Amino acid sequence: PTHTPTHTPTLTPTPVAYKSTERFKVFADTVAPGIKPAANVIPLSPVEAANKVKAVLDNGDSTSAFYSQEVPFPITLKKTDQAGLFGGLEYIDASIPITNTGEYTWPAVVTLTPGAYHLLTYIPHTHATMAVTYTLRYAPAGNVSGGMVWQEALSQTIDQGAYGNEWVDLGPFTLSQDAVVQVSALVNQPVNDQQAAFDAIAIVSAPSPTSTPTSTPTPTVTSPPPSTPTSNIPTPSTPESTATSSPESPSTPSPSPTVSS
Repeated sequence: PTHTPTHTPTLTPTPVAYKSTERFKVFADTVAPGIKPAANVIPLSPVEAANKVKAVLDNGDSTSAFYSQEVPFPITLKKTDQAGLFGGLEYIDASIPITNTGEYTWPAVVTLTPGAYHLLTYIPHTHATMAVTYTLRYAPAGNVSGGMVWQEALSQTIDQGAYGNEWVDLGPFTLSQDAVVQVSALVNQPVNDQQAAFDAIAIVSAPSPTSTPTSTPTPTVTSPPPSTPTSNIPTPSTPESTATSSPESPSTPSPSPTVSS
């Protein structure tokens, strides 16, 4: 299901911790066993993810925030150091039915360049039992003073209870320009002691699609059929017919005239 965010986050510049070598190493080590896919997602391979990670953000980052409606009463955010990828995580615990929503927001990433990416989240083995909707928003880079216009690039709902101590690929998204991105997680009316955990997330550059070369078929040359040789022997001509002369009739001697004396 698609949930309407309770608010649109404002930009808070992030310290460079999200791209530290130490975090990238922890990310590579923890994706090595495999990456689980969200629904209808083809996950990145661990090697692809480890080699192309661009940002790893944690709930412990100073500018992470949680927002909850005050009416009828706010959802309480709790913290534990007994679990979590970087030594701790935050979570909500609905010990009583709650009829409103809460939204957790990680720090903004300043800046991603145009291209294709995947969003991953780390689900711990504890305090994660309910459906959570993750949303990635972006805004054109260049203004980090707040009041930015955010657009949604990805939204994915997963049941956190289906995972434990593993990375989940929430799906791909594409940026057409330099952009600031920010990720939030929405919980909607948790009940019956449901819990939702907020730990680490990662943004990974997707591998360039491999184009399949189109082979150009070699044209088949069809040889013309051999020509029938024309004989140079002249065709014998039909002999001319020989004219047959009609024999002349023998001349009849004229009688000598009789002379009278």
